[in-house]
Amino acid sequence: MKKLFLILTTALFAAGFASCTDDPEETVNPVVVSEILRALGGNVLVNVPEENFDVNIPADAASWVQINKAESSGKALVLSVDENETGTERSTVVNVTRSGKSTVLATVTIKQSDITLQAGEFVIEEIYFTGTALPETGKPDRWLGDQYIKIRNNSDEDLYADGMMLILSSGLNSGMNSEMIEGKDFRKECCAGNAFYCIPGHGQDVLVKAGESLIVVNNAQNHTIGNPNSWDATKADFEWYDVSSNENYLDIDNPDVPNLDKWYASTLTVQVLHNRGFNAVAIAMPPVGLTAKQFLAEYPLKDAQYIFHSPNGSDYTMPLRNCYRVPNEWVLDAVNTGCRDEYYIAPWDASLDAGYAWCGTADGDAYRFGKSVIRKTGSDGKLIDSNNSTNDFESNTKASLIK
Repeated sequence: MKKLFLILTTALFAAGFASCTDDPEETVNPVVVSEILRALGGNVLVNVPEENFDVNIPADAASWVQINKAESSGKALVLSVDENETGTERSTVVNVTRSGKSTVLATVTIKQSDITLQAGEFVIEEIYFTGTALPETGKPDRWLGDQYIKIRNNSDEDLYADGMMLILSSGLNSGMNSEMIEGKDFRKECCAGNAFYCIPGHGQDVLVKAGESLIVVNNAQNHTIGNPNSWDATKADFEWYDVSSNENYLDIDNPDVPNLDKWYASTLTVQVLHNRGFNAVAIAMPPVGLTAKQFLAEYPLKDAQYIFHSPNGSDYTMPLRNCYRVPNEWVLDAVNTGCRDEYYIAPWDASLDAGYAWCGTADGDAYRFGKSVIRKTGSDGKLIDSNNSTNDFESNTKASLIK
């Protein structure tokens, strides 16, 4: 009996000692943070329940996620996420644990896009491609210098437009009686264009507040000086400018208005918008870090063809030359344009634009001058964007910037 008592006493002592040294940690309800960032990166704030904690950043994310020591204090942990130039989306999960323990205090899921803007955040508000008739001739001059495009920040957030690509000319011409070859419709994957210009900036230079617009013009001149029916474009935000190879067709540069960065244009002289809208317009956001040189090397449109139905009754298989491709995933907004009664083929895929906007009933319609296509405004004050320009635009209407 004495021996049994000693055994029980020893066991109870051991159990008591263990309970004093291995007390279970106080449980907490972990903070859960889920953050989706644009390619530009930024800070992620985590309000940790306790001041003493460890931050566990996975090894494969340590190169782009760090603790922002300058802004972290007390229970406020700030994680800094670098700019994403990988060309792909990336994600990670950071665990915050009690200092020296395994108890999870916070779980932070970070997902980062490889682009800075999403489709629909910026939309094309207006395209003025027809030109303004001169009083003495009833026709625009050959330069069409007063053409313009308005681009609206249609979101609720102030956004940066740095790097936005403008496709000023589609490869396909909506006024040509043609169709795609069955099984070889590249439009399902990409936009084919032959004139690409980008808004300059390093990521946070061109701020466009929610609901405001950028005006991009052919020539940022006061066009009323030569044509009282036109408008003063000297206050535009940007202009596109070309160094012409023909001294008889030189472009005009306004040094007070920034030029778009020219990536490529098939013309050897001066780029203009098609004055019947047969070559459509789109805006896109290339991946961060992509350069013009890389774009031209990596995104040529190869072996693209279509069928042209000739007026002589014959069909011809035609190659699409001097074009580069913009993946549909990059596209923020695309607008098919042309003439009302001579619209044969959609330059952009139906997923981007299921309809079209138009000026002039037919090719050569002189009543189109001074008219543009303007996106409608919804009851919420935002521009309507259903990806169907037939419904979304007021076609053949007076250009908003023409007096």
